[in-house]
Amino acid sequence: DFSNPFVLIMSEFEQDIRAKLKPVPTVDLVTSFVGTNWLLDVTKIQQIESYDDANFYVETVCKTSGAAGVYLVKFYNAIETDNAEILEGLSHMLARINEKIQSSVKVPSIVQPTAKQGDEAPQTNYVYLASCPVVGGTEKKVAVRVFSWIAGTTLSRVTPTLLLFVQLGQGIGHVSASLHGFDHPAFHRVHLWDLKNIDMSIKELAYVDNFDVQQAILAIHTAFKVVVEPLSAVLPSSVVMGDCNDANVIVTEDEPREVAGLIDFSDAVSTWRVNEIAIAMAYALLTSMGRTHPHLALGALLAGFVSVQPLTKTELAVLPILIQVRLSISVMIGACAISKEPDNEYLKLHAVPGRDAILVMNKTSNEVHSNYFKAINTLFSKKENKVTVGVDLLNTDVYGALVFKYYKV
Repeated sequence: DFSNPFVLIMSEFEQDIRAKLKPVPTVDLVTSFVGTNWLLDVTKIQQIESYDDANFYVETVCKTSGAAGVYLVKFYNAIETDNAEILEGLSHMLARINEKIQSSVKVPSIVQPTAKQGDEAPQTNYVYLASCPVVGGTEKKVAVRVFSWIAGTTLSRVTPTLLLFVQLGQGIGHVSASLHGFDHPAFHRVHLWDLKNIDMSIKELAYVDNFDVQQAILAIHTAFKVVVEPLSAVLPSSVVMGDCNDANVIVTEDEPREVAGLIDFSDAVSTWRVNEIAIAMAYALLTSMGRTHPHLALGALLAGFVSVQPLTKTELAVLPILIQVRLSISVMIGACAISKEPDNEYLKLHAVPGRDAILVMNKTSNEVHSNYFKAINTLFSKKENKVTVGVDLLNTDVYGALVFKYYKV
């Protein structure tokens, strides 16, 4: 529906627009706004690095009860702010997951504003800030939410283990299972990062300054058009989180580390169900374990996922291509963004590892990758293996033999 201006924004120019509309509230503005609308006195505040929103860790004391609390305060990009439907959709999605999920892995819950707006109690679980500075140098209306805080550190800050990847796969599987049958009109949107839409980012290929990577991306794009698109009608659909990278995975601070939660659902979209695990597997390749033992990392993550949410034969057939599609989209959009902000270190976080991962995946045929994934699905989706999947994966007789069988390493 291109009569919808939000859909038009989700185009090749989206990243430029998002960058200019990123909110940059001051600490005093955050503190005052939270105090007025959530009746929380902020005793400590720290900004968290973020791509196109503004996020803050806050420690608070409730003005009415005196209770201490820890929260995440999110100032949304003006693009989301201008689309109330997506904010409503995210509310329903998080509520659904929190209601249905059967896992110790947590997702954020939304904290309802407590201050009255005039004579009326708040009617939504977010509040508009009428005028907030944005990167582009102007001021825009932005939506603000307060979320529960999931304690721990991000997976990007630790050395991942096979068991952590198994737990992460299981957590993603539980989120996927909890969304079975869930839908909302807001998520039927054209999204630049949706794997279905690689055609939108292929235009940025010229910004990738490595010939071998360029050629690999072109081959991936061709495989997508020839293999994946014709199967679109038989791939199960679902609303997905859409951005399960290591910065959005919370793990416990203490050893032995465990996966504690998943955060940041702002890229949620209705798409193929398999995209959820494909995206997570793509980003797993960028971790320290993924760079040194890519097949082990991919297998562990997939084994955890299918122990909760088995995949169909068709999903397994296209999974290797979709992993590479996500890597390609990330590399192309990242290269374009870096060309405009060469000093932005956050943009470079996945750039070089992403290029390397594309070349690693490209060394082996998609048929071999798919056969390996099918073997993982067959073994670990069996009912008797679901409880012991983590233990089995650490048994080299069980798991190492699979890696050797398909990759000879």
